[in-house]
Amino acid sequence: MLLTSIALAALLVGCEAKIGARKLSYQKIYKFTPKTQVTDHAAIDLDQQEIETLLTDQYLWSAAQAVYENGAHSKSYAEVTLSTPLTTTMAADVEISGVALDGTTVNGKIMEEAASGSSVIKVQYATSDKQEKYVGCQVGGSSEPVTTGCFADTGSLSMSGTTLDYTAVANKNARTIRGFSTNDARHRVESNPDQAYYKDMQMFVDYYGSSDYADKWIMAALANGSTGYSGLGETNFSTLDDTGRKEAVVKGTVFLAIFMYVIRELEDAIDDCVVQCDADTCNDDPVHALDEAVAFYTGSLHLTEGSDGNLLFSLAEKRCENFLTCENGEAAVNNRLFVLFNRMQNLLQQGKCEEAATVVSDITNIMYVPMIQGAFRYAYKSGEQDDQTPKSEAEGATFAAAVLPKVHKCNAADAQLIYDNMKVGNTEPVDWPAVKSAFERNYRCMGITCADVGGQSDGELYFEGAGPCSSSFMTYVGLALGLAAASLIAFF
Repeated sequence: MLLTSIALAALLVGCEAKIGARKLSYQKIYKFTPKTQVTDHAAIDLDQQEIETLLTDQYLWSAAQAVYENGAHSKSYAEVTLSTPLTTTMAADVEISGVALDGTTVNGKIMEEAASGSSVIKVQYATSDKQEKYVGCQVGGSSEPVTTGCFADTGSLSMSGTTLDYTAVANKNARTIRGFSTNDARHRVESNPDQAYYKDMQMFVDYYGSSDYADKWIMAALANGSTGYSGLGETNFSTLDDTGRKEAVVKGTVFLAIFMYVIRELEDAIDDCVVQCDADTCNDDPVHALDEAVAFYTGSLHLTEGSDGNLLFSLAEKRCENFLTCENGEAAVNNRLFVLFNRMQNLLQQGKCEEAATVVSDITNIMYVPMIQGAFRYAYKSGEQDDQTPKSEAEGATFAAAVLPKVHKCNAADAQLIYDNMKVGNTEPVDWPAVKSAFERNYRCMGITCADVGGQSDGELYFEGAGPCSSSFMTYVGLALGLAAASLIAFF
């Protein structure tokens, strides 16, 4: 009986470690309560904040690139050089502790297995459930690192009664905005034997020619060069000044790189739900993936600063004011998304994978709405308000880049019209009515409505010729396209 109890206790401990020690309640992310700890994930917006700061006024391109490539605030870890090599293999996830620069104890876990004979181990710093103090070591590529919670430069680490002396520490980050775009394998369906791309990523690969299109965009803007796409959408930033290049970078990091990674996490949740593991843990991986998606969508700043932040959540809040799509002072897009996030969470906990997959499709369709609103905003500025500044040009081009592959899948000619008008380097004012119609003709195919997008306004009234389309317009267009496809000569 005692042996059985011990075995059961060990099993429970193992399960708890495997599922991330889920507790009853974590800090809410807007109107969503995660079931797992994702404070570290939400902090990716601090990388975005630092990049924006570095490119404001001084245009510190190299410093901004260092944060983009190396991270600073999310998934912090120490690369520790040991005094003597390991004599046995060290398993991943083993808890370990050391002394910080300020003399306090720092906890962490072995990030990846280290083989016997290794002289270097990677230790991920432990994170807190509270966003305002989620981790005390934030270094990576930061120009203003936080080191008080990092391991001392030399010292010893303790684990399970064993002491490991070390001679050097390099503090890095395993989660970066660049990695969201460059890790091709993360955007492929794990449960598919052919390892096909997830649906939305496939559209972007088909259009741009590769899965790292966001990184190509951002790096080209940082270097004042060209994207070098093998497909469509080629962009040369050399015609822009610093204000324009900055917008291409800071809009690209969120609306190209992070945007697609949010979708990736949603799809991964379905993957995990389908694959499952065992009866005790089958719901944890998919639920955690959903929690990550919501954290990456929203960020941490709304919790620590009381602001809307700087990620996708923030864009929806800003655009609802411009397009009169707010509900009781909040973006209708965000309200709908968080209803769907909660519905998806409930379905995943019940193991209803197919139903949850339908919700993912609804979520991703809605996520494109603020991108279209952004493209509309700058198309209108150029075409109707005579604003052809490099800043507006870059913003419009980036918003368009975030949605062109979806339009292209629906209608290649309309996507080309939008690209020709809104690409960087177009020296003519945008043909606003043509761009507006090109988007609107494809709403039905894109899974959105005229009411979702709204119309360009001054915050109270729609600008002339910029109001929302109507459902009758969409019906007319749908009929026209259907009849054209059937090669009919006339229609009503």
